[in-house]
Amino acid sequence: MFRIEVFVEDKRLAAFLNASAGLVHSMTPPQPVVNAQKKNGKLVEQTSGKQSDMVHHELVSQGLTNITPKEIQAVVKKLGGGVTSYGYAIKEMLKAKQIKSLSRGHYQVIT
Repeated sequence: MFRIEVFVEDKRLAAFLNASAGLVHSMTPPQPVVNAQKKNGKLVEQTSGKQSDMVHHELVSQGLTNITPKEIQAVVKKLGGGVTSYGYAIKEMLKAKQIKSLSRGHYQVIT
C-alpha cells in the first residue's frame, strides 16, 4: 500500500475524485491550499506565510483600498483562520505598515 499526496486545480477536483473513486482504499477529505501559486509547473508560495502577509495580499488582489474590520474578518475566514483572529491580523499589518489607520474602524491598504 502507498500514500500519495497530490495537488489538483479547483476546476479539475471533481474529475479527479470521480476517476479515483474505485481505486482508493481510504482518503482524507480534500482541503483548499492557500498561499500557493503555480509557476513553471511547480507550486511556489505567494507570500511569507504569515497571516498578516496573506491577508494583505488578498486585500490587494481584491482591489480594496479602504477597509473595515468586517472585511478583514471575512478575508481571515476565507483563508482558514479563526474569525476572532482578525484583530491580530490588523495589529500585525499596522506594525508592518501594510495598512494605515484613517479613523477608528477604518483603514487604508498600502500597496
